[in-house]
Amino acid sequence: MANMAAMDERTVAVVGAGLAGLYAARLLKDVVPGSVVVVEASGDLGGRVKEVDGLVPWSLQLGPEFIHGKENSVLMDLVDSWGWETKELEWPDKYYFADSKTTCTSENETEDIEKVHEFFDNILDVDEAEGASVEEIMRRRGANDAQIEIAEVCYANDFGTSLPDLGLAELKQEKREWSNGEKYLVLDRPLSCVIDRLASGLEIWTDWQAKRIEYAGAVDGKPTLATPKGEKRCAIVNQRGEVLACDAVVLTVPLTILQDGDIEFSPPLRPEKRGAISRIAMSTATKVVLVFESQFWPESFWDACCPFGFLPEIWATKYPIRSESPSAQASARRVAIIGFVAGDRARAMSQLSKDEVVASSLAQLDEMFASRINPSPATSSFSSCYIKDWSQEPFIRGAYTFPCKARGGDRRLLAEPAGALFFAGEATHSGVNPCMQGALETGQRAMQEILESFEVAGTSKNQSKL
Repeated sequence: MANMAAMDERTVAVVGAGLAGLYAARLLKDVVPGSVVVVEASGDLGGRVKEVDGLVPWSLQLGPEFIHGKENSVLMDLVDSWGWETKELEWPDKYYFADSKTTCTSENETEDIEKVHEFFDNILDVDEAEGASVEEIMRRRGANDAQIEIAEVCYANDFGTSLPDLGLAELKQEKREWSNGEKYLVLDRPLSCVIDRLASGLEIWTDWQAKRIEYAGAVDGKPTLATPKGEKRCAIVNQRGEVLACDAVVLTVPLTILQDGDIEFSPPLRPEKRGAISRIAMSTATKVVLVFESQFWPESFWDACCPFGFLPEIWATKYPIRSESPSAQASARRVAIIGFVAGDRARAMSQLSKDEVVASSLAQLDEMFASRINPSPATSSFSSCYIKDWSQEPFIRGAYTFPCKARGGDRRLLAEPAGALFFAGEATHSGVNPCMQGALETGQRAMQEILESFEVAGTSKNQSKL
Protein backbone atom coordinates (compact mmCIF):
# COMPACT_ATOMS: atom_id res chain seq x y z
CA MET A 1 0.00 0.00 0.00
CA ALA A 2 1.02 3.60 -0.50
CA ASN A 3 2.58 5.57 2.35
CA MET A 4 -0.24 6.15 4.82
CA ALA A 5 1.23 9.32 6.34
CA ALA A 6 -1.09 12.33 6.19
CA MET A 7 -3.59 10.33 4.18
CA ASP A 8 -7.16 11.42 3.55
CA GLU A 9 -9.71 8.68 4.21
CA ARG A 10 -13.15 8.09 2.77
CA THR A 11 -15.44 5.07 2.58
CA VAL A 12 -15.90 5.04 -1.20
CA ALA A 13 -13.96 7.06 -3.77
CA VAL A 14 -15.47 7.62 -7.20
CA VAL A 15 -12.93 8.51 -9.90
CA GLY A 16 -14.47 10.74 -12.56
CA ALA A 17 -17.21 13.39 -12.28
CA GLY A 18 -19.12 12.56 -15.44
CA LEU A 19 -22.67 11.23 -15.49
CA ALA A 20 -21.70 7.71 -14.39
CA GLY A 21 -19.50 8.90 -11.54
CA LEU A 22 -21.88 11.52 -10.20
CA TYR A 23 -24.87 9.17 -10.32
CA ALA A 24 -22.93 6.37 -8.60
CA ALA A 25 -21.88 8.81 -5.89
CA ARG A 26 -25.45 10.09 -5.42
CA LEU A 27 -26.77 6.57 -4.98
CA LEU A 28 -23.92 5.47 -2.70
CA LYS A 29 -24.27 8.58 -0.54
CA ASP A 30 -27.76 7.44 0.45
CA VAL A 31 -26.89 3.83 1.26
CA VAL A 32 -23.29 3.79 2.52
CA PRO A 33 -22.68 4.54 6.22
CA GLY A 34 -19.68 6.78 5.75
CA SER A 35 -18.28 9.36 3.40
CA VAL A 36 -18.27 9.24 -0.38
CA VAL A 37 -15.96 11.48 -2.40
CA VAL A 38 -15.69 12.10 -6.14
CA VAL A 39 -12.26 12.95 -7.56
CA GLU A 40 -12.03 14.62 -10.97
CA ALA A 41 -8.88 15.16 -13.04
CA SER A 42 -10.09 18.35 -14.72
CA GLY A 43 -11.34 21.56 -13.20
CA ASP A 44 -14.91 20.99 -14.40
CA LEU A 45 -17.76 18.60 -13.68
CA GLY A 46 -19.77 16.70 -16.25
CA GLY A 47 -17.15 14.93 -18.34
CA ARG A 48 -18.51 14.97 -21.88
CA VAL A 49 -21.42 17.22 -20.91
CA LYS A 50 -20.04 20.64 -21.82
CA GLU A 51 -21.45 23.87 -23.18
CA VAL A 52 -20.50 27.36 -24.28
CA ASP A 53 -22.39 30.52 -23.35
CA GLY A 54 -22.57 34.01 -24.84
CA LEU A 55 -22.74 33.10 -28.54
CA VAL A 56 -26.55 32.92 -28.73
CA PRO A 57 -29.17 33.57 -26.04
CA TRP A 58 -29.00 29.99 -24.78
CA SER A 59 -26.22 27.58 -23.82
CA LEU A 60 -24.83 25.69 -26.81
CA GLN A 61 -24.15 22.04 -26.10
CA LEU A 62 -20.63 20.95 -27.07
CA GLY A 63 -21.06 17.33 -26.05
CA PRO A 64 -24.27 15.29 -25.92
CA GLU A 65 -27.35 17.27 -26.83
CA PHE A 66 -30.22 14.86 -27.45
CA ILE A 67 -31.88 12.28 -25.24
CA HIS A 68 -32.07 9.13 -27.34
CA GLY A 69 -35.19 7.23 -26.40
CA LYS A 70 -37.90 7.89 -23.85
CA GLU A 71 -38.72 4.38 -22.66
CA ASN A 72 -36.99 2.47 -19.83
CA SER A 73 -34.64 5.42 -19.38
CA VAL A 74 -32.97 6.29 -16.08
CA LEU A 75 -32.37 9.78 -17.45
CA MET A 76 -36.00 10.30 -18.39
CA ASP A 77 -37.09 9.02 -14.98
CA LEU A 78 -34.90 11.68 -13.39
CA VAL A 79 -36.10 14.40 -15.77
CA ASP A 80 -39.72 13.52 -15.04
CA SER A 81 -39.13 13.42 -11.28
CA TRP A 82 -37.62 16.91 -11.44
CA GLY A 83 -40.63 18.24 -13.35
CA TRP A 84 -38.62 19.21 -16.43
CA GLU A 85 -40.01 19.10 -19.96
CA THR A 86 -38.73 17.62 -23.22
CA LYS A 87 -39.59 18.23 -26.85
CA GLU A 88 -39.78 15.37 -29.34
CA LEU A 89 -38.05 15.73 -32.72
CA GLU A 90 -38.23 13.63 -35.86
CA TRP A 91 -34.84 12.31 -36.99
CA PRO A 92 -33.71 12.97 -39.60
CA ASP A 93 -35.82 15.89 -40.73
CA LYS A 94 -34.18 16.24 -44.14
CA TYR A 95 -31.49 14.78 -46.40
CA TYR A 96 -29.20 16.94 -48.51
CA PHE A 97 -27.04 15.31 -51.20
CA ALA A 98 -24.10 17.66 -51.68
CA ASP A 99 -22.90 15.90 -54.85
CA SER A 100 -26.14 16.55 -56.74
CA LYS A 101 -27.36 19.50 -54.63
CA THR A 102 -30.73 17.79 -54.14
CA THR A 103 -32.85 17.35 -51.05
CA CYS A 104 -35.57 15.06 -49.79
CA THR A 105 -37.42 14.66 -46.53
CA SER A 106 -38.05 11.67 -44.30
CA GLU A 107 -41.47 11.45 -45.96
CA ASN A 108 -40.13 10.97 -49.50
CA GLU A 109 -36.84 9.14 -49.10
CA THR A 110 -34.91 7.96 -52.14
CA GLU A 111 -34.58 4.26 -52.93
CA ASP A 112 -30.96 4.29 -51.75
CA ILE A 113 -31.95 5.78 -48.39
CA GLU A 114 -34.71 3.21 -47.96
CA LYS A 115 -32.31 0.35 -48.69
CA VAL A 116 -29.80 1.60 -46.13
CA HIS A 117 -32.44 1.97 -43.43
CA GLU A 118 -33.76 -1.49 -44.27
CA PHE A 119 -30.27 -2.97 -43.87
CA PHE A 120 -29.78 -1.46 -40.41
CA ASP A 121 -33.35 -2.17 -39.31
CA ASN A 122 -32.77 -5.86 -40.09
CA ILE A 123 -29.18 -6.09 -38.88
CA LEU A 124 -30.02 -9.02 -36.58
CA ASP A 125 -30.78 -11.11 -39.67
CA VAL A 126 -27.34 -10.46 -41.16
CA ASP A 127 -25.32 -13.67 -40.91
CA GLU A 128 -21.71 -12.76 -41.56
CA ALA A 129 -18.35 -13.27 -39.90
CA GLU A 130 -18.42 -11.30 -36.67
CA GLY A 131 -15.05 -9.71 -37.37
CA ALA A 132 -16.33 -8.03 -40.50
CA SER A 133 -17.06 -4.33 -40.70
CA VAL A 134 -20.45 -3.04 -41.74
CA GLU A 135 -18.93 -1.51 -44.86
CA GLU A 136 -17.47 -4.86 -45.94
CA ILE A 137 -20.82 -6.57 -45.43
CA MET A 138 -22.75 -3.90 -47.32
CA ARG A 139 -20.37 -4.02 -50.28
CA ARG A 140 -20.52 -7.81 -50.41
CA ARG A 141 -24.29 -7.46 -50.58
CA GLY A 142 -24.08 -5.13 -53.55
CA ALA A 143 -24.37 -1.69 -51.94
CA ASN A 144 -23.43 1.13 -54.29
CA ASP A 145 -21.27 4.15 -53.40
CA ALA A 146 -24.30 6.31 -52.63
CA GLN A 147 -25.63 3.74 -50.17
CA ILE A 148 -22.23 3.45 -48.49
CA GLU A 149 -22.10 7.23 -48.09
CA ILE A 150 -25.65 7.34 -46.69
CA ALA A 151 -24.73 4.64 -44.17
CA GLU A 152 -21.58 6.58 -43.28
CA VAL A 153 -23.48 9.81 -42.65
CA CYS A 154 -26.72 8.52 -41.12
CA TYR A 155 -25.34 5.69 -38.99
CA ALA A 156 -21.55 5.59 -38.56
CA ASN A 157 -21.32 9.34 -37.91
CA ASP A 158 -24.18 9.11 -35.40
CA PHE A 159 -22.38 6.26 -33.63
CA GLY A 160 -19.29 8.47 -33.43
CA THR A 161 -17.11 6.60 -35.89
CA SER A 162 -16.52 5.72 -39.56
CA LEU A 163 -18.20 2.91 -41.49
CA PRO A 164 -15.05 0.76 -41.95
CA ASP A 165 -14.69 0.63 -38.15
CA LEU A 166 -18.34 -0.14 -37.36
CA GLY A 167 -18.41 -3.78 -36.25
CA LEU A 168 -21.23 -6.23 -36.87
CA ALA A 169 -21.12 -8.16 -33.59
CA GLU A 170 -21.45 -5.18 -31.28
CA LEU A 171 -23.94 -3.52 -33.62
CA LYS A 172 -26.16 -6.57 -33.27
CA GLN A 173 -25.62 -6.58 -29.51
CA GLU A 174 -26.70 -2.94 -29.31
CA LYS A 175 -29.77 -3.70 -31.39
CA ARG A 176 -30.74 -6.66 -29.18
CA GLU A 177 -30.41 -4.78 -25.90
CA TRP A 178 -31.72 -1.34 -26.89
CA SER A 179 -35.00 -0.81 -25.04
CA ASN A 180 -35.33 2.98 -24.97
CA GLY A 181 -37.39 3.49 -28.13
CA GLU A 182 -36.61 5.63 -31.15
CA LYS A 183 -37.64 9.11 -30.01
CA TYR A 184 -35.21 12.03 -30.23
CA LEU A 185 -35.79 14.48 -27.39
CA VAL A 186 -34.33 17.80 -26.33
CA LEU A 187 -34.49 19.04 -22.76
CA ASP A 188 -36.05 22.40 -21.98
CA ARG A 189 -32.79 23.54 -20.36
CA PRO A 190 -29.03 22.97 -20.74
CA LEU A 191 -27.76 19.51 -19.87
CA SER A 192 -25.48 21.16 -17.30
CA CYS A 193 -28.63 21.36 -15.18
CA VAL A 194 -28.57 17.56 -14.95
CA ILE A 195 -24.95 17.70 -13.82
CA ASP A 196 -25.70 20.41 -11.26
CA ARG A 197 -28.60 18.38 -9.86
CA LEU A 198 -26.54 15.19 -9.58
CA ALA A 199 -23.55 17.00 -8.05
CA SER A 200 -25.56 18.91 -5.47
CA GLY A 201 -24.51 17.99 -1.94
CA LEU A 202 -21.65 15.70 -3.02
CA GLU A 203 -18.06 16.04 -1.87
CA ILE A 204 -16.11 16.60 -5.10
CA TRP A 205 -12.41 17.32 -5.52
CA THR A 206 -11.44 18.81 -8.89
CA ASP A 207 -7.92 19.01 -10.35
CA TRP A 208 -7.33 15.66 -8.65
CA GLN A 209 -5.97 13.23 -11.24
CA ALA A 210 -5.75 9.58 -10.22
CA LYS A 211 -2.35 8.26 -11.29
CA ARG A 212 -2.10 5.05 -9.25
CA ILE A 213 -4.76 2.85 -7.71
CA GLU A 214 -3.83 0.21 -5.14
CA TYR A 215 -6.68 -2.12 -4.33
CA ALA A 216 -7.44 -5.36 -2.53
CA GLY A 217 -7.40 -7.92 -5.30
CA ALA A 218 -10.13 -10.04 -3.75
CA VAL A 219 -13.01 -9.41 -1.42
CA ASP A 220 -13.26 -12.39 0.90
CA GLY A 221 -15.96 -13.14 3.42
CA LYS A 222 -17.97 -9.97 2.78
CA PRO A 223 -15.84 -7.42 4.66
CA THR A 224 -17.65 -4.59 6.37
CA LEU A 225 -17.77 -1.36 4.43
CA ALA A 226 -16.70 1.71 6.42
CA THR A 227 -15.39 0.00 9.54
CA PRO A 228 -14.59 2.86 11.94
CA LYS A 229 -10.83 3.48 11.96
CA GLY A 230 -10.31 0.14 10.23
CA GLU A 231 -7.55 -0.46 7.72
CA LYS A 232 -8.63 0.75 4.30
CA ARG A 233 -8.52 -1.68 1.40
CA CYS A 234 -7.60 0.81 -1.35
CA ALA A 235 -5.38 3.83 -1.92
CA ILE A 236 -5.43 6.34 -4.79
CA VAL A 237 -2.40 8.50 -5.50
CA ASN A 238 -2.81 11.68 -7.53
CA GLN A 239 -0.47 13.73 -9.74
CA ARG A 240 0.92 15.58 -6.72
CA GLY A 241 1.60 12.43 -4.71
CA GLU A 242 -1.38 13.01 -2.41
CA VAL A 243 -3.03 9.84 -1.17
CA LEU A 244 -6.68 9.02 -0.63
CA ALA A 245 -7.50 5.83 1.25
CA CYS A 246 -10.88 4.15 0.96
CA ASP A 247 -12.69 0.84 1.27
CA ALA A 248 -13.80 0.73 -2.39
CA VAL A 249 -13.07 2.57 -5.63
CA VAL A 250 -15.52 3.19 -8.49
CA LEU A 251 -13.54 3.95 -11.64
CA THR A 252 -15.51 5.84 -14.32
CA VAL A 253 -12.79 7.39 -16.50
CA PRO A 254 -13.12 7.36 -20.31
CA LEU A 255 -11.81 4.29 -22.11
CA THR A 256 -8.94 6.26 -23.66
CA ILE A 257 -7.49 6.99 -20.20
CA LEU A 258 -7.20 3.25 -19.58
CA GLN A 259 -5.89 2.52 -23.07
CA ASP A 260 -3.20 5.20 -22.76
CA GLY A 261 -2.03 3.83 -19.43
CA ASP A 262 -2.63 7.05 -17.48
CA ILE A 263 -3.45 5.06 -14.34
CA GLU A 264 -1.17 2.42 -12.82
CA PHE A 265 -2.89 -0.44 -11.02
CA SER A 266 -1.53 -2.51 -8.15
CA PRO A 267 -2.02 -5.38 -8.51
CA PRO A 268 -2.11 -5.09 -12.33
CA LEU A 269 -5.49 -5.67 -13.95
CA ARG A 270 -5.79 -9.25 -15.09
CA PRO A 271 -4.85 -10.01 -18.73
CA GLU A 272 -8.45 -10.68 -19.80
CA LYS A 273 -9.56 -7.22 -18.67
CA ARG A 274 -6.54 -5.56 -20.28
CA GLY A 275 -7.38 -7.37 -23.51
CA ALA A 276 -10.95 -6.08 -23.42
CA ILE A 277 -9.69 -2.54 -22.82
CA SER A 278 -7.46 -2.78 -25.90
CA ARG A 279 -10.20 -4.15 -28.18
CA ILE A 280 -13.13 -1.86 -27.31
CA ALA A 281 -12.92 1.21 -29.51
CA MET A 282 -13.54 4.91 -28.98
CA SER A 283 -13.17 7.31 -31.89
CA THR A 284 -13.35 11.08 -31.92
CA ALA A 285 -15.82 13.77 -32.90
CA THR A 286 -15.92 17.49 -33.57
CA LYS A 287 -18.76 19.95 -33.16
CA VAL A 288 -18.70 23.00 -35.40
CA VAL A 289 -20.84 25.79 -33.95
CA LEU A 290 -21.73 28.38 -36.60
CA VAL A 291 -23.36 31.55 -35.26
CA PHE A 292 -25.42 33.88 -37.47
CA GLU A 293 -26.90 37.32 -37.02
CA SER A 294 -30.30 36.17 -38.30
CA GLN A 295 -32.09 32.98 -39.24
CA PHE A 296 -32.07 32.08 -42.93
CA TRP A 297 -33.48 28.54 -42.70
CA PRO A 298 -37.18 27.63 -42.46
CA GLU A 299 -38.69 27.66 -38.99
CA SER A 300 -39.67 24.01 -39.44
CA PHE A 301 -36.09 22.86 -40.15
CA TRP A 302 -34.06 21.29 -37.39
CA ASP A 303 -31.82 18.50 -38.73
CA ALA A 304 -30.30 17.23 -41.97
CA CYS A 305 -28.09 14.30 -42.87
CA CYS A 306 -25.80 15.44 -45.69
CA PRO A 307 -24.23 12.68 -47.80
CA PHE A 308 -21.10 13.89 -49.63
CA GLY A 309 -21.18 17.12 -47.58
CA PHE A 310 -18.32 18.69 -45.65
CA LEU A 311 -20.55 18.59 -42.56
CA PRO A 312 -22.22 15.15 -42.56
CA GLU A 313 -24.95 16.19 -40.15
CA ILE A 314 -26.24 19.61 -39.15
CA TRP A 315 -29.00 20.78 -36.84
CA ALA A 316 -30.54 23.96 -35.55
CA THR A 317 -32.30 23.80 -32.21
CA LYS A 318 -33.60 26.60 -30.03
CA TYR A 319 -33.94 26.63 -26.28
CA PRO A 320 -35.84 28.90 -23.91
CA ILE A 321 -33.94 32.06 -23.01
CA ARG A 322 -33.47 31.96 -19.24
CA SER A 323 -30.86 34.65 -18.71
CA GLU A 324 -31.05 38.43 -18.63
CA SER A 325 -27.27 38.75 -18.49
CA PRO A 326 -25.51 41.31 -20.70
CA SER A 327 -24.07 38.51 -22.84
CA ALA A 328 -27.54 37.05 -23.43
CA GLN A 329 -28.94 40.46 -24.33
CA ALA A 330 -26.05 41.17 -26.69
CA SER A 331 -26.71 37.93 -28.56
CA ALA A 332 -30.51 38.17 -28.42
CA ARG A 333 -31.04 37.96 -32.18
CA ARG A 334 -28.34 35.47 -32.97
CA VAL A 335 -28.98 31.85 -33.92
CA ALA A 336 -26.73 28.88 -34.55
CA ILE A 337 -26.34 25.78 -36.67
CA ILE A 338 -24.34 22.87 -35.31
CA GLY A 339 -22.27 20.59 -37.52
CA PHE A 340 -21.38 17.14 -36.16
CA VAL A 341 -18.43 15.25 -37.61
CA ALA A 342 -17.05 11.95 -36.29
CA GLY A 343 -14.40 9.33 -36.99
CA ASP A 344 -12.02 9.71 -39.92
CA ARG A 345 -13.72 12.89 -41.09
CA ALA A 346 -13.24 14.50 -37.69
CA ARG A 347 -9.56 13.53 -37.73
CA ALA A 348 -9.21 15.03 -41.21
CA MET A 349 -10.99 18.20 -40.10
CA SER A 350 -8.54 18.61 -37.20
CA GLN A 351 -5.79 19.13 -39.78
CA LEU A 352 -7.58 22.15 -41.26
CA SER A 353 -7.34 25.73 -40.08
CA LYS A 354 -10.37 27.37 -38.52
CA ASP A 355 -10.74 29.59 -41.60
CA GLU A 356 -10.82 26.51 -43.85
CA VAL A 357 -13.47 24.85 -41.68
CA VAL A 358 -15.59 28.01 -41.72
CA ALA A 359 -15.27 28.49 -45.49
CA SER A 360 -16.26 24.90 -46.30
CA SER A 361 -19.11 24.91 -43.78
CA LEU A 362 -20.57 28.16 -45.07
CA ALA A 363 -20.28 26.99 -48.68
CA GLN A 364 -22.37 23.92 -47.82
CA LEU A 365 -25.01 25.95 -45.99
CA ASP A 366 -25.17 28.50 -48.84
CA GLU A 367 -25.90 25.66 -51.25
CA MET A 368 -28.51 24.14 -48.97
CA PHE A 369 -30.47 27.31 -48.20
CA ALA A 370 -29.83 29.58 -51.20
CA SER A 371 -32.71 31.52 -52.72
CA ARG A 372 -33.08 33.87 -55.65
CA ILE A 373 -33.15 36.80 -53.27
CA ASN A 374 -30.09 35.66 -51.33
CA PRO A 375 -27.80 33.12 -53.04
CA SER A 376 -25.37 33.07 -50.06
CA PRO A 377 -27.52 33.38 -46.92
CA ALA A 378 -25.04 31.71 -44.58
CA THR A 379 -22.06 33.78 -45.67
CA SER A 380 -23.98 37.07 -45.56
CA SER A 381 -25.31 36.41 -42.05
CA PHE A 382 -22.22 34.76 -40.53
CA SER A 383 -21.09 36.07 -37.16
CA SER A 384 -18.64 33.65 -35.56
CA CYS A 385 -17.55 30.02 -35.24
CA TYR A 386 -16.66 27.85 -32.26
CA ILE A 387 -15.02 24.46 -32.87
CA LYS A 388 -14.94 21.73 -30.22
CA ASP A 389 -12.47 18.98 -31.16
CA TRP A 390 -12.97 16.24 -28.58
CA SER A 391 -9.65 14.59 -29.38
CA GLN A 392 -8.02 17.62 -27.75
CA GLU A 393 -9.93 17.37 -24.46
CA PRO A 394 -7.03 16.28 -22.20
CA PHE A 395 -8.85 13.90 -19.87
CA ILE A 396 -11.27 12.48 -22.46
CA ARG A 397 -9.45 12.38 -25.84
CA GLY A 398 -12.35 11.37 -28.01
CA ALA A 399 -16.09 11.08 -28.35
CA TYR A 400 -17.62 7.89 -26.97
CA THR A 401 -17.29 4.18 -27.60
CA PHE A 402 -19.12 2.70 -30.56
CA PRO A 403 -20.19 -0.73 -31.90
CA CYS A 404 -16.76 -1.99 -32.94
CA LYS A 405 -14.93 -5.23 -33.70
CA ALA A 406 -14.42 -6.13 -30.05
CA ARG A 407 -15.05 -9.71 -29.01
CA GLY A 408 -18.41 -10.70 -27.63
CA GLY A 409 -18.41 -10.13 -23.88
CA ASP A 410 -15.54 -7.63 -23.85
CA ARG A 411 -17.67 -4.92 -22.25
CA ARG A 412 -18.79 -7.31 -19.55
CA LEU A 413 -15.14 -8.16 -18.91
CA LEU A 414 -14.33 -4.47 -18.58
CA ALA A 415 -17.27 -3.98 -16.22
CA GLU A 416 -16.40 -6.86 -13.88
CA PRO A 417 -15.23 -5.76 -10.41
CA ALA A 418 -11.65 -6.50 -9.44
CA GLY A 419 -11.85 -7.06 -5.72
CA ALA A 420 -12.54 -3.67 -4.16
CA LEU A 421 -12.19 -1.90 -7.53
CA PHE A 422 -15.43 -1.36 -9.46
CA PHE A 423 -15.93 -0.09 -13.01
CA ALA A 424 -18.57 2.20 -14.54
CA GLY A 425 -18.89 4.55 -17.49
CA GLU A 426 -20.49 4.15 -20.92
CA ALA A 427 -17.70 1.85 -22.19
CA THR A 428 -18.70 -0.72 -19.52
CA HIS A 429 -22.32 -0.94 -20.67
CA SER A 430 -22.99 -4.49 -21.88
CA GLY A 431 -25.61 -3.19 -24.28
CA VAL A 432 -23.04 -1.08 -26.18
CA ASN A 433 -25.01 1.99 -25.12
CA PRO A 434 -22.90 5.15 -25.19
CA CYS A 435 -25.89 7.43 -24.54
CA MET A 436 -26.38 9.41 -21.37
CA GLN A 437 -28.85 6.95 -19.89
CA GLY A 438 -26.33 4.16 -20.56
CA ALA A 439 -23.71 5.96 -18.48
CA LEU A 440 -26.22 6.46 -15.67
CA GLU A 441 -27.16 2.76 -15.75
CA THR A 442 -23.52 1.76 -15.24
CA GLY A 443 -23.26 4.03 -12.20
CA GLN A 444 -26.34 2.34 -10.79
CA ARG A 445 -24.85 -1.09 -11.47
CA ALA A 446 -21.58 -0.20 -9.70
CA MET A 447 -23.51 0.91 -6.62
CA GLN A 448 -25.37 -2.40 -6.53
CA GLU A 449 -22.14 -4.37 -6.95
CA ILE A 450 -20.58 -2.60 -3.97
CA LEU A 451 -23.56 -3.39 -1.79
CA GLU A 452 -23.44 -7.04 -2.86
CA SER A 453 -19.68 -7.33 -2.24
CA PHE A 454 -19.57 -5.70 1.18
CA GLU A 455 -21.50 -6.00 4.40
CA VAL A 456 -23.37 -2.71 4.68
CA ALA A 457 -25.32 -2.78 7.92
CA GLY A 458 -28.52 -0.79 8.32
CA THR A 459 -28.88 0.21 4.71
CA SER A 460 -31.20 -0.63 1.85
CA LYS A 461 -30.72 -0.81 -1.89
CA ASN A 462 -33.33 1.81 -2.66
CA GLN A 463 -32.26 4.36 -5.22
CA SER A 464 -31.62 7.92 -4.24
CA LYS A 465 -34.56 10.26 -4.75
CA LEU A 466 -32.07 12.97 -5.77
